[in-house]
Amino acid sequence: DAAALGIAGLAELAVIDAAPTRNDDRAPDVATLDLRAYPLPLVSNATVSFSTSSPSTVVLAAYDVMGRQVAVLVDEWRAAGRHEVRWNPVDLSAGVYLLWIRTDSASQVLPVVIAG
Repeated sequence: DAAALGIAGLAELAVIDAAPTRNDDRAPDVATLDLRAYPLPLVSNATVSFSTSSPSTVVLAAYDVMGRQVAVLVDEWRAAGRHEVRWNPVDLSAGVYLLWIRTDSASQVLPVVIAG
């Protein structure tokens, strides 16, 4: 959960390699997510984009710095490729938030600032 990220995780983007899915000597596929948000700082009608290197269940959620989930932007199966989601965070206070994307084989955290 987001609380387990710790303060050191706020400024880092973490991508975890996919686990091997075949029974041979080839290297496992590497999952890439390329999570981005704009314009920065985020205001109404922000765009959050991400890429998936393979089809997967995708969960994209926003957390406050205390680790509380404040929004779920995506929670569904997505095909491989580039995706965009519109987010209107007007009900959130100004401050730093974490966008956390998780797939079947990777995760990434992106700190973002929401303007007041």
